[in-house]
Amino acid sequence: MNNLIEKKGSFDNCISNEDIKARYKKIDELHNTIKSDQRIKPRLEIIPRNHREHGGILIHIGRDGQPIFGGSGCHRLSIARVLNLKKHPAN
Repeated sequence: MNNLIEKKGSFDNCISNEDIKARYKKIDELHNTIKSDQRIKPRLEIIPRNHREHGGILIHIGRDGQPIFGGSGCHRLSIARVLNLKKHPAN
């Protein structure tokens, strides 16, 4: 991540080593919350009256009906897989 910041000036809203540490601390906290709850909360539970999973796990449905990861929500999807969660909110 430091290399990307050096090349681009910022990456993933981080511009310093302190930002990187804070970013990964938040991801660790997210992991601990999801592990404790055994589920990922949908946005509606986090932000009342928000019915979209904007910023959540993006899933496309293939021609054969299989889910295809759309590239958004990498950390949450990884946490869900590591914790072997069977269901999670997606958009």
